[in-house]
Amino acid sequence: MDKLECLLRTDTSRSAVWIGEDTIAYLRQGDGGPRVWEMNLCTGERRQRTFGSERIWSIAGHPQSGSIVFCMDEGGNEHEQIYLLGRDGEARDLTVLPQAPPLPGGPFPRRAHPGLRLQQPHSGNL
Repeated sequence: MDKLECLLRTDTSRSAVWIGEDTIAYLRQGDGGPRVWEMNLCTGERRQRTFGSERIWSIAGHPQSGSIVFCMDEGGNEHEQIYLLGRDGEARDLTVLPQAPPLPGGPFPRRAHPGLRLQQPHSGNL
């Protein structure tokens, strides 16, 4: 039974993004829903960046500033809100629109609120 219990308690990680020259952020599923973590690839040091019980659907990184943008299902209504997590550790709500339908990263990534448009930077490579 110990081996089965160990298997069921195994954490999973996904959606790694660069947030610095030697640092990645990723979603880690452990006890509870997915949380944002970061890891220094040189030292192996890991640090949890988000806490709480809300599910985080997706993340994107900004390597120049070290910031992380993440989409979270706040209040269990399955309407993702977009947050900016800066190096200071504070998560700022960028949508402030709880009634907005799901946005990128959730079950319906193509739908968006008519009054809310996210601009993707054009890299020249499609």
